[in-house]
Amino acid sequence: DQFWPILTDMSMYSLRVAESGMREPHWHPVTAEMGYVHYGDARMTVMNPDGTLDTWTMTTGDMYFIPRAYPHHIENIGTQTRDPESSPSPSAG
Repeated sequence: DQFWPILTDMSMYSLRVAESGMREPHWHPVTAEMGYVHYGDARMTVMNPDGTLDTWTMTTGDMYFIPRAYPHHIENIGTQTRDPESSPSPSAG
């Protein structure tokens, strides 16, 4: 038995981005991504299906969601290592 059945078929990982660093552009062909900024400041950029880019800043306590197969990257724009707790999650379709 799983404590939280809703989390079936999900995985979770921790990502730390060094000061002035970034997680290179990437995408997840099978899963969406959900994350939480444990501490620090970051800039997230996501490419939409029409090729336009959405960019926003995140700070401690923020959560984000990126749909399946959307290219994206994360930059540390703060003065400390950014520590989001990210979770690729399954998406319908």
